[in-house]
Amino acid sequence: MHQIERPADQIEQWYTSFYPILLKMGKVFRLPEEEIKDGIHQFFLELLEKGVQNDAIVNPRAYLVTAFHRKLIDRCRLLIRKGNESGNIMMDQAAVTPSIQEILIQLQTSSERIDKMREVFQRLPPRCKSVLSLKFYKGMSTEQIALYTGLSKRSVYNNLFEGIKLLRKECR
Repeated sequence: MHQIERPADQIEQWYTSFYPILLKMGKVFRLPEEEIKDGIHQFFLELLEKGVQNDAIVNPRAYLVTAFHRKLIDRCRLLIRKGNESGNIMMDQAAVTPSIQEILIQLQTSSERIDKMREVFQRLPPRCKSVLSLKFYKGMSTEQIALYTGLSKRSVYNNLFEGIKLLRKECR
């Protein structure tokens, strides 16, 4: 009998899986470790309270990392506004909010990189293209890709490796 997974169970799995990643992110912001841990707990409680629809989130890692990163930025902005240098926070206002010119330069550079990547991606062998697409655009695990495509896990790993290697080589 298939057991129905409740949203709380999924969020608990995410908490277990992504806690170390989120903790490292907080350390980059040089916040006190206890404050980071409290922030992570609060973040997941808020997800539960909001009733986040787990099935609507295609890539939980990207979703959680982005959302938590925004929380950290908001927290640092609040501390800066208060003039509170608690712990060893070394973020200044310029680091938190880039200038319009910096944003435009980043967008142009990103756009050029994306165009180049798209061009190189189209030239990849079909199997590499398929496996990379499933991995990075659909957020599937290697096991899921193997089941979906009928390839062995080893073939999936090999195609991922080859595809990434070719992308790196061509984009340098």
